[in-house]
Amino acid sequence: MLVLFFILSIIFLYYSSNLLLSLLVLEMMGFMILFYMGLNLSSFIDSDFLILSFFSVFVMEGVIALSGLIMLVSFTGSDYVSSSSILKL
Repeated sequence: MLVLFFILSIIFLYYSSNLLLSLLVLEMMGFMILFYMGLNLSSFIDSDFLILSFFSVFVMEGVIALSGLIMLVSFTGSDYVSSSSILKL
C-alpha cells in the first residue's frame, strides 16, 4: 500500500502544474519517510535521541518549505499588483 502511494505521488508530481500542491505532497512524503525510518531504527537502537533528531530534521524541512511558499505567494501578489497598476495607466 505504501509503495503504491509513493508511485502515485511520483506520477502526480511529474504531471502536476500546481506548485503548492506539489510541495505539500513532497512534505507529506518526507514526513512518512522520516517517520518510518525512525520507527524501524528505534526497534534496533533504543534511543529517543534518534526520534528527536528525525523530528527536528522534519521541522527544519517544513520551515524551509513554508518560507518558500510565503516568498512564492508574496512574489505573485506583488507581481499581480504591479501588473494591474500598469494596466490602469
